[in-house]
Amino acid sequence: NSTFSKIGGEFIAIIPSAIIILCGFLLYLFITITEIQSKKKYKIEINYYNITGNLIITLTITSLCFFIFAGYRGIPVPVLIFFIIAAAGTFILSSTKFGRRIYAMGGNSEAARLSGINIFRTTLFVYVTSSVLSAFSGIILASRMIGASPNLGDMFELDAISAVVIGGTSFTGGVGTITGSIIGALIIGVLNNGMSILEINTFYQIVIKGFIITIAVWFDVYNKRKR
Repeated sequence: NSTFSKIGGEFIAIIPSAIIILCGFLLYLFITITEIQSKKKYKIEINYYNITGNLIITLTITSLCFFIFAGYRGIPVPVLIFFIIAAAGTFILSSTKFGRRIYAMGGNSEAARLSGINIFRTTLFVYVTSSVLSAFSGIILASRMIGASPNLGDMFELDAISAVVIGGTSFTGGVGTITGSIIGALIIGVLNNGMSILEINTFYQIVIKGFIITIAVWFDVYNKRKR
């Protein structure tokens, strides 16, 4: 089916791509301004250094996206889907009650239950969301390969765990961001490509990833003991 193959291999035209990138940056500015106004309303301390740093990073990423995508063939459809899901996840975790419930439940499930959070319903929704996104990524991968195989996603869970741990997500729960996970995924992607170019044996690659996870967990435990 030609439509199915476009999910993983089609490009958005250059002009619409530039408009999408600009709209994404404007949406970020709108969310930031709304958050500042909300903090002022409830007299919450505002860290302008973090806001300025995030703005510079976002502006840099936007400029790179213009240079990479608008100067090539446009935004690939999988990349656009990725940014939409990442933006939605960031908004849910940082700006909704449900996101705060997830952090609270991850930090201390018993305290969250005593504060009135429905642990079972929240956990169920998190697992359902993870399953739906996993299935969706499988569809995109099958579209890119123009075919499906039960072995295509083999050991992808190790890459996912490595990415989120490198990105600052704690195994004990309550700590982690979408942005950190994206950075971790980019690092793992570069690592995978580098090891493939160097023709490192697949089994050794798995050992290296496991070693990275072990080091990241050790740092997490060490930082918590330090506190």
